[in-house]
Amino acid sequence: SRDEFAQIVGQENFVTFLNLMSSKTKSIEGKHPAKKELEDLVQNVAMFSQKISSFKNEEEKRDFLSLAVSQKNISPEILDYIAKSDASSIWIKKYVIKHPNTSIQTFEYFINLRNHDIDLEIARNQNVQPEILNLLVQSVNEQIKGEVAKNKNSTPEILTKLSTDFSAYVKYKVSSNPKTPPEVMRALFNDEDVGLFNITAFAHNPNTPQDILSLLVNDPDFNVKLAVAGNPSTSADILSALYLEHKHNTSK
Repeated sequence: SRDEFAQIVGQENFVTFLNLMSSKTKSIEGKHPAKKELEDLVQNVAMFSQKISSFKNEEEKRDFLSLAVSQKNISPEILDYIAKSDASSIWIKKYVIKHPNTSIQTFEYFINLRNHDIDLEIARNQNVQPEILNLLVQSVNEQIKGEVAKNKNSTPEILTKLSTDFSAYVKYKVSSNPKTPPEVMRALFNDEDVGLFNITAFAHNPNTPQDILSLLVNDPDFNVKLAVAGNPSTSADILSALYLEHKHNTSK
């Protein structure tokens, strides 16, 4: 107990010990010393590099890097260091890609690696900057470009570029993005590779021109009609036509 400990070390030493512990607790803000050390390390490149060098083997380094990349307060500089570290596995690199603190410069480094898995992970990242997505437009892989076309951060300019891609899959994804400009939606609707096979996407998309929505009202597929009705851009005239059709059909 505290009293027994005080008797062993003496009251004066006991008080001194308590004061030291109280001071130490305040200095680490009540956190476990190891956690506080890690939070400090992921803010300082020199200290972080020194810590990595202290490990004896690659497995220990990877374990530490995996722990470090999970820290919310990790700096962009440390994330860049981890991205370029020989000890980082592909999984660690993917965690760097997903981290909200990762800089444009680190994304540019990743893209220059020309690694399919890494590029695909970047294209799927809903926090990535449009400047980085624009670099992936030049990819030869339709899966990567399709993910760029789906990404909510793709700009109308990026989507316009992708709308003329050779791949029907990529164009299909462009027609599903609500940021795709109306004139591009019209061109895609008239594209025989896309329009006939993606009617529901056009019915859903708020940038689909009104005259196309008017055509889709007559589609035999009930799901298409339902999508037009739920489209926030559908005009009152079109909604009235849908209502009258529904009323007519239910009165039979």
